Amino acid sequence: MTLETHKGGKMGRRLRFHSGFALSRDQTRVWVCDGDDETNHTVAMYAFVDHRWIRRKRSYGDNKCPLLMLELSQVCTVLYVQCK
Repeated sequence: MTLETHKGGKMGRRLRFHSGFALSRDQTRVWVCDGDDETNHTVAMYAFVDHRWIRRKRSYGDNKCPLLMLELSQVCTVLYVQCK
């Protein structure tokens, strides 16, 4: 999957990921499984800065199971991950 972001009349760099995503209400942070490797289920957090997605931190260590769902709490303080 690819996330394309348009802000302030400009298109940002695309972010490639797989399995699903959780996006903050203000659309400046996103949690995803990186890239195209569908055997890697580690969730990472990205921030949208200067029209590009920058990896900020790895939210969870080596997650071995495929994800069923990512859900972000209303106030963006808790990320829920449900695995198969």
